[in-house]
Parts: sequence; C-alpha cells; structure tokens
Amino acid sequence: MLFASPALIVLGLFVIYPAYYTIRLAFYQGDFNFHLFHYLGLKNFKDLLTNDPDFLDTSKFHGFNIVKELVYKSDGGALINNVHWVIFYLSFSLIIGLGLAVLAVRVRYERAVKTAIFVPMAISATAVGIIWLFVYSPNPDTGLL
Repeated sequence: MLFASPALIVLGLFVIYPAYYTIRLAFYQGDFNFHLFHYLGLKNFKDLLTNDPDFLDTSKFHGFNIVKELVYKSDGGALINNVHWVIFYLSFSLIIGLGLAVLAVRVRYERAVKTAIFVPMAISATAVGIIWLFVYSPNPDTGLL
C-alpha cells in the first residue's frame, strides 16, 4: 500500500476529485468562477433537454467538411453530433489500433515493425519537450517567453 500511495494521491487529485466536482456542479446554480449558489437538483438537465435550442439543433454545429460528409448525415443537434463523433472516432481508433497490433505481432520482421510503429510516437513527445524547453528557456537568445 505504501508503494501505491503516491499513484493513488495523484489519481485522486487529478481524476477522482475533478470528476466528483464536475458532477456536483451539474446539480447547482453557479457562476463562471465556480461559486455554487444553491442546489437545483435535476433542473439543469431538464432545461438542457427542453429549453436549450442548440442541444437538439444542428444549424450551428457543422464541423469540418470531410467529417461533415462522413459523419453528419442526420439533423439532431449537439447531442446527435456528439454521438456521431463518438461512434466515428471509436470505430476508427479501434480498427487502426487492432490493425497495428496484428501487424506488429504477425509479421516476419516483428522487431523492425514495432520500431517503425513506436519510434515516431516517442520522437514526437521528445521533440515537443525539447521545443517547450527552448520556449521557456531563461536565456534571452533562445527563450521566447
């Protein structure tokens, strides 16, 4: 338990507490500074489903042209658009991920394929880290901020 406590603390601070607070915000009236005024119960959800025209109207939610042609086939508002995005994104990610996993295991040069798949991911994260290191550098010649 002692070894798991740092991970549990980080999990609690960055995942569990924000999720709890977000759910709590849904049941209160508040302002943009997250000050909670009074408990509303399910009134926010009722207003969303009955009084918010943008929730079920797609006239303001068009997305990108390619995605619009591939995904947005029906008019149903923000709710339907989100459902379309979830279905499209999850299907695409699952198919690509499973395809790469099968490719990485069932080929003749397995190590080379795994290297070709995973090195760009590692290099991009490393490159972003180095770029931000230069951006935040205290040296006036290299630091941008």
